[in-house]
Amino acid sequence: MAKQTKDAAYKKEEGAITLTAVLVLALACFLTLSVASLSMAGKNQLRAFNRSTDRVLKLQEAADRVLTLLTEEEPDAPDWQGSSFFAGITGIEEETGFTILLEDISSRFNLNSLNKKMITETMVNNYMLSGTGADAFQQDRADRGFGLDPLLRWKEYFEEEFLSRYATCTGGWNINTADEFSLEAVFAEITGDETAAELFHEKVREKRKNLELVTPEKLEEFIGIQHFSQVYPAIHAFPEINLHFAPEWVLKQLLAYPAYKVADPAGTAELLISLRDSRGLSGEEIIDLIPIKVDSDATATEKRLKEENRLFAWLGNTTLFWRISIQGETLSIIREVARIPDTRGMSGEKERQYRIIREELPW
Repeated sequence: MAKQTKDAAYKKEEGAITLTAVLVLALACFLTLSVASLSMAGKNQLRAFNRSTDRVLKLQEAADRVLTLLTEEEPDAPDWQGSSFFAGITGIEEETGFTILLEDISSRFNLNSLNKKMITETMVNNYMLSGTGADAFQQDRADRGFGLDPLLRWKEYFEEEFLSRYATCTGGWNINTADEFSLEAVFAEITGDETAAELFHEKVREKRKNLELVTPEKLEEFIGIQHFSQVYPAIHAFPEINLHFAPEWVLKQLLAYPAYKVADPAGTAELLISLRDSRGLSGEEIIDLIPIKVDSDATATEKRLKEENRLFAWLGNTTLFWRISIQGETLSIIREVARIPDTRGMSGEKERQYRIIREELPW
């Protein structure tokens, strides 16, 4: 009897061992299959990543080609809708199947450097939010610093329509048009030398008091060799608004600014708008096409008044900042570039130069 019990117990234990073995085997199979599945999923993800990487590289190659087109343009040629690089972009689109958009992103009011009088004495003031004002805006900029995105940094002061259509945070600080306190602030921020920044501010103020402009050729001498390489081209003397790409409303505000004394601002704006769509205007043409009022008792000629007029430090025919957007079938990239001073080639001729300042990839 005892033997039977022992045998039964053995059989029972043997059955338990068999069941355990089955369970272990099943678990092992499950784990093996799971690892295999994960491994396959990982491989699929890696393949997908590699494919997307290849696609992004092709998008970047297209952006490189657009940048090359920009650099190959004649240095002194105006940037306008008929510039040869736009035809080149069309060719790249046909070849690659990509959609390419080249946008001027600096020919607007730069809120990092805008003088408060350009707000209060133009219709920019109409876009300020209730309870704010130009003084509060200027003080906030002094207290909290500059911005990269108008819609994020200045939404407490301006309506969204103004920020999205007529404002920018690119373009740098034009020594002839930028708010003098913003010039001092950016000089101090870049150099770390507040004493030098204060002296720089005083020199700027003296120039403006004497109605003198700083030309690009004299900028290094004005700033000083010690700091010029640090602050340039963030602080520059190039017109930041390209007449050919500026929104019509922005152009009209500049021409209507009382201190610039433009004769018939509305009619002049319409003339310039009609001309810019048909051809690229030279810098000399732009100056000649904008009539300046000469007071009857004034001793200065219109030519002399134009030489002193800060309007022509605002308006030019060159785009300082471009955005290149490349859209593929499923992926896209954005690249922003800044025009920097031209260099001299091997034979001494000038060549355009651009610097990539931002690139947005899909990852």
